[in-house]
Amino acid sequence: MARNPLQQLDVIKNASLQNRKITDCYRLLYNHLLWEHVLYNQQNKTRLNHIEIELLCCALRKGDFLTITSSLRRLKALMNVIKIVLLTIYPPYDRRYRNCAVYDDVHEALFHLRRVFPAVTWYIEGTIQEGNEQPLLLEFLAKKIDDRRFLALLSVVFEWEKQYFSDKTPLLSICINCYLQQLDQLIVPLQQQSNHIYYVRCHSHFRIGVVGRKLVAKHILKSIKSEEIVQISLQIRHVTDSSRFHQYDMLAKRHPKTRLYFMKYLIPYYEMKRFIQLKGYGI
Repeated sequence: MARNPLQQLDVIKNASLQNRKITDCYRLLYNHLLWEHVLYNQQNKTRLNHIEIELLCCALRKGDFLTITSSLRRLKALMNVIKIVLLTIYPPYDRRYRNCAVYDDVHEALFHLRRVFPAVTWYIEGTIQEGNEQPLLLEFLAKKIDDRRFLALLSVVFEWEKQYFSDKTPLLSICINCYLQQLDQLIVPLQQQSNHIYYVRCHSHFRIGVVGRKLVAKHILKSIKSEEIVQISLQIRHVTDSSRFHQYDMLAKRHPKTRLYFMKYLIPYYEMKRFIQLKGYGI
């Protein structure tokens, strides 16, 4: 393992590009030089001093996770360091192809759906089955990361994210994007064969729209299932059928005058109630 953590990140990146197993991820985490590099440009609210960094490195070396969770600032700092390692192993790629878009923000994805999907006739809705994300993602990561302690730490961090950050789970979202890259790359050649296929994804939710016959949607569904991308719930729907995209119900309505379709979004009552309780409105 290289003494310079940046050199070690290059070693990990090259090994990943060559489809070799990645090791020593966890040992890299308690290198204080990596922490200083990652946190150097952080805001003062999340930046740690040298004493705190040394304390965290010692805690990681000993496997003492209680020291990390005792401070939210420390936990956020750890998540930023793990993020750098994950993005080195699974480098981001250009996620904007023709008629294909992958978004990190739900509202940007909804805006894209509203602009594109009124032209769609049939679509495939899909998402990772709820409750199966963590074991599915850890099993997927283990195919490339041969580091038991690093995977165990990720499992714990996923639980921390749900406990401390509610709906915002950055590391879990990164791992979901890594997992669904295989689906993104599968759709691109299908779009090259036809100009009437649209693909939109945000985190674990995606829509594959087809302008034309239902038979085309069935062919795409068969292609996805043949790739054995497991634990993904898939269903073919007509554009006028109501479906859920993250916290929103979406369906296409026909304008009474122009007779053209437009997308309509509805927020379920229980989602509004949860949001009101979360923000403390009316108290």
